[in-house]
Amino acid sequence: MPDPGVTLQTTTITQPVTVGELVPLIGSIIGSTDGRREARDLLSLVWDRTPGWIGANGHRRIPGHVRAAAFEAAVRRAEGMPLAYATGRAAFRNLVLQVDARVLIPRPETEIVVEEALRLCATGVAVDVGTGSGAIALALATEGNFDRIFATDVSADAVAVARENVAAVAAHAPVEVRCGSLLRPLAGIPVDLVVCNPPYIAAREMLERPRFR
Repeated sequence: MPDPGVTLQTTTITQPVTVGELVPLIGSIIGSTDGRREARDLLSLVWDRTPGWIGANGHRRIPGHVRAAAFEAAVRRAEGMPLAYATGRAAFRNLVLQVDARVLIPRPETEIVVEEALRLCATGVAVDVGTGSGAIALALATEGNFDRIFATDVSADAVAVARENVAAVAAHAPVEVRCGSLLRPLAGIPVDLVVCNPPYIAAREMLERPRFR
């Protein structure tokens, strides 16, 4: 558990601090057995840097707004919130995406799905079914050479998040996010590649929740 005294003390710091000074403070707030590693990951997400850059640049001064965002995210993480939700961002392949409770957090295993999909087909028209945050669709758009990519999701909330990520990450990419179940939003448009990594929902839950039918 984090030390409440540490949390109170560090969140009131106003003088400039370096990466090397901030990481242990953030780690103390998080309070996990691997708090320093999580602190580096957290700082990399809120500051838009790689964890390797954070580890190699301990002497760098941290802007005030980054320091404040890191403290706030660390408190949320200490309260049990997943790191991606605590920071509002998730790393996926070469991308950093906006995520919140409206979508599931992209998993590292899903990166393998993208790799296999690109091995099979990297041109033409692709569709990412059940796009969530838009992770797969955006990875295909930035790593492949597709003419057009559709991203579909039955959840209007997920569609909103995916559209935010398209605008932030690849505004000029040929990605179109559509709301609807499976391939229905495509209205018969022929595609060359269909990619889907659905959430792991138990059969009973699928029957109990109409949104999954």
